[in-house]
Amino acid sequence: MGICDFVRDAQKPDGSFAKSWNRRGEITREGGTVGCFLIPPLLTAYRLTGDASYLESARRGFDFYYRELDERGFTTAGALDTYCIDKESSSPLLAAALALYRQTKENAYLEKAENVAWYLSTWMMHYKVHYPGNTVLGEMNYDTFGMTAVSAAHNAIDQYALHDVLSFLELAKYTGNIQWKERAMAFWCSTTQLVSDGTLCIAGRVRPAGSQDEAVFHTRWGRKTLTPFQPSQWLVAWPCAFRMEILRTLNDWSELDRGMKME
Repeated sequence: MGICDFVRDAQKPDGSFAKSWNRRGEITREGGTVGCFLIPPLLTAYRLTGDASYLESARRGFDFYYRELDERGFTTAGALDTYCIDKESSSPLLAAALALYRQTKENAYLEKAENVAWYLSTWMMHYKVHYPGNTVLGEMNYDTFGMTAVSAAHNAIDQYALHDVLSFLELAKYTGNIQWKERAMAFWCSTTQLVSDGTLCIAGRVRPAGSQDEAVFHTRWGRKTLTPFQPSQWLVAWPCAFRMEILRTLNDWSELDRGMKME
């Protein structure tokens, strides 16, 4: 609650939040859509306390960040390692819109959630790239369909769309539009590729069980130390954490098991 009090009180008159503060509460970075990550916690604080100032803060914050998307056509600064136009920053904006709809039942938030989902979908791969057989991705028959690009600066695809699976399923439930469910399943299926069972060997190295690359270099853009068309060789924890959050939240996993085999 202390953190929620801090960000509510530190909120700017235009409704935005800073990107980061130091331990003394001083702003270290301004701007970026990523500030809307703070909106769902503010709504939780409102539900727990009944203090309307948290709800008002959440509303003002969402209005600012959505207006930016509406006027500029993009969201920014979702990643920690770059500040640019990206996909990741639209994920919390979508989650915030849905959270406000759940709280207020105001249809305007649902309509805005769909608009954010459309923007997020522009980062989605809607086809499979057939890679040369002598590349790592070609050898593994890697499927780009359903994967999402990271940002304008970092042109790789990654597992971050796992963060959007629950949001897209919720959007499908509220709107009755099956395409959001189809996209959620495409996110899920594509991002479960290259998860090691303890025997997976890539580029001559056996992967630990449960591990997965942070990103895949699906174009000729990438690191100087790596040839094109292969995984990043960077095994991180967050894809597993995002995947476990989906499994923890859903009581019924049958949709995930069925994947893209829609009825």
